[in-house]
Amino acid sequence: MVIGGNKAGQIAREPLLQWYTEEIFKKVLSCPNRHLWVVGYSFRDEHINNVIAESITNHALNLYTISPSDTTTFTAELAKSPYGEILLARLCKHFPYALKDVYPADGRDTLAAQQIHKALQQ
Repeated sequence: MVIGGNKAGQIAREPLLQWYTEEIFKKVLSCPNRHLWVVGYSFRDEHINNVIAESITNHALNLYTISPSDTTTFTAELAKSPYGEILLARLCKHFPYALKDVYPADGRDTLAAQQIHKALQQ
């Protein structure tokens, strides 16, 4: 986790973080027709959104999100984020849930979990 401003610069100066970004994150997302599931990310980091947007544009990446925000609010905020229009264009499905509502501590099956599992199989 990188905290503060100039995150891209901090990552570039740290070999381990650079390896995570270049060798893992970018390579995995650049495989054709991948599905990226994002849980609880605000989409405010330009350097992360750039990698996602490049993969959407060049490799047909599909984007799915899980966040407590209702879909209208979530998509409005996503549109304002760096590369937001590209991200929105490939947002396949937004699930408006907190993760604890999908997978509660008592382990019971929920409608939210059923919906997400169904989407995973498509």
